[in-house]
Amino acid sequence: MDLFSRSWSALLAAVAGLCDEDFARPSGCAGWLVRDLVCHLVVDAQDVLITLATPTADEPTRDAVTYWQVVEPPTGDDPLDALIVRLAAAYEQPGLLKFHLDDVGSAAGRAAALADPAGRVGTQGQVLTAGDYLSAYVLEWSLHHLDLIAHLPEAAPPARGGAQALAGAAGGGRRYGVPHRVHRPGRAADRHRTAGADPGGGGRAGRVGGAAPLSGRLTRTSGSSRRRGTGESSGGSSDRTTRPSSVRRAGRSRCVDSCRRLAGPGLRNTSPTPWSRPTMTAKPPTPADLALSDAVRRGDADAARAALRAGADRELRDEQGRTPLLLAALADRVAVAEVLVAAGADVNAQDARDDSAWLVTGVTGSVPMMRALLPGGPDVTLTNRFGGVSVIPASERGHVAYVRAVLAETDIDVDHVNRLGWTALLEAVVLGDGDRAHQDVVVALLAAGADPSLPDGDGVTARAHAERRGFEAIADLLRRAESRGGDGPRAAGVRR
Repeated sequence: MDLFSRSWSALLAAVAGLCDEDFARPSGCAGWLVRDLVCHLVVDAQDVLITLATPTADEPTRDAVTYWQVVEPPTGDDPLDALIVRLAAAYEQPGLLKFHLDDVGSAAGRAAALADPAGRVGTQGQVLTAGDYLSAYVLEWSLHHLDLIAHLPEAAPPARGGAQALAGAAGGGRRYGVPHRVHRPGRAADRHRTAGADPGGGGRAGRVGGAAPLSGRLTRTSGSSRRRGTGESSGGSSDRTTRPSSVRRAGRSRCVDSCRRLAGPGLRNTSPTPWSRPTMTAKPPTPADLALSDAVRRGDADAARAALRAGADRELRDEQGRTPLLLAALADRVAVAEVLVAAGADVNAQDARDDSAWLVTGVTGSVPMMRALLPGGPDVTLTNRFGGVSVIPASERGHVAYVRAVLAETDIDVDHVNRLGWTALLEAVVLGDGDRAHQDVVVALLAAGADPSLPDGDGVTARAHAERRGFEAIADLLRRAESRGGDGPRAAGVRR
């Protein structure tokens, strides 16, 4: 379950870090651009949500091993091929596609974190435990992460654990029941790119685990083929690193139906939908505005100051509603942010997805950026699209220094409840890894007066979640806090 979260989070983060130009580059899936692959991930995330919401009392028919089989290379006759490509093109703006994946993908991640591993779910005519279903998806996320970065050398690599799972499959298939054949030495299509997966120290350019690649193509047990080539995409050089085998979704009918529901008649998105807020129309930028944008991108504080003196609009918004200060916060350009704040930039201005420069600091965990924004008077009650204040995503991500700083230097509500029914303490447990960083986050939250007895929307406390996930160190911290009636100022009747 934790490996699912890590591999999926790493993949979502890699997509979020892409620039618009990257979406037009080829992916590691023959015939698909990066935008087509990202569109496929949206459908993958939908499948996770649908499956986890499809409980059954039937006995399991598959597990994480028997979920996969090897089939012959695809012929390209699957109508889903054209459907995905047309659907991806219908988004028109890469930002909308990223926004949709972030929304649906984040929901899928939360649903997975809340799922009972022993619960049984039905998918594609098969029954698995939720734990096996999610474990099987680790391989899919890892392979698709490699597809994503095949031609993007600067993109973030897969999560280490996911790469190791992929290495296990490539090295003999014991974990996933996948046979393999030895590849031809030196063949470009046999090379994989990942981080830390090669025990011989090959790094991102080495083969996964130094093992032979999967032969043919992995498929889920009950479905038909989807086009993924064993060769390279058209128009590329002979030395690029295209993955020879790939994971595809079984049960074409569900996938096609999901895509059609997304795109609507004609497969063209021509009107706002519930998952995409209308983009904010920006006024034509002046030369000074363009100079400020370039200064933000480069992190050049002197150039930013000069652009403002030349009349640049400090609140000019791009097509996604982002101001220069928000862009600086996203890129952690602290010196530029200080210049913008000193010039009166609005630290609370929110974009089309409800992000603000202040809220972004909780995601990045940047304490220097947080402090750079404080003179601008951030509204610590401002909430993101999930209804959370900045300390909540920081706690989820294990940003210990940020959690300590924001609790000590502002009057942010440590027990704020977001729309999911979670406090920062609950998110640190439910979506965290139980590692030392998340243990330290829990300590900081409790010391600031977080109430350990507050349950989620289902009545489950943070301690109960920790016990269920096997986070004994965190569970012990919470048990001790409960026995004392809470820690810190809140226990003494003082509200932060």
